[in-house]
Amino acid sequence: MKTFPYLLALASLLQSGIGAPHEELRPLRIRTNTISPGEASQIHTVIVGGPQDLIVPNFIIAAVGDIVQFQFSSGNHTITEGIEGSGCQPLQKSNPLAIHSGHLPYNKGDQDVMVFNVPINDLSPRLLYCATGPHCQTGQVAAINPRNGQQLVNYMKSCQQAKENVDAGSASGGIVAKIPLENAAFIPAEPEGA
Repeated sequence: MKTFPYLLALASLLQSGIGAPHEELRPLRIRTNTISPGEASQIHTVIVGGPQDLIVPNFIIAAVGDIVQFQFSSGNHTITEGIEGSGCQPLQKSNPLAIHSGHLPYNKGDQDVMVFNVPINDLSPRLLYCATGPHCQTGQVAAINPRNGQQLVNYMKSCQQAKENVDAGSASGGIVAKIPLENAAFIPAEPEGA
């Protein structure tokens, strides 16, 4: 008895023509978005600094051709590529092309914001930290294209246990620039006690 309603439904579908072959169907057209060489497919905005000395977001997934734009807020900070398992140590010591912004400040009243634009040329995980003062040990770390969330957690733990925060050399792995404050993704924090 249960099969009767299903057979009835199937018969009505067949009579209506649904599921029957159609001669007038055209082949499916596939459309792709092409990206010109040197043109980013997406810009990922990341805030470095702020009242809590953080990197937000700190888990960044970017495709080849994308740009990760680090905008520097409140104080003096860096984006420095680190070494997995060696917290707060610059990869630039062994790889001169590793990501390092240099120290980029933002002070109250500045009308421009320093940015560091990092082009994504491959999907390798990049572990990052701020090389200013104790910022690395206090959690100012991030990752671009980590293998998983645990990789970032493990890196953060190794940074918290680091005995020193080591700076890198000159800027590499990206382009330092400025944008007007009104185009920034943050509103400057008021000084404490204000």
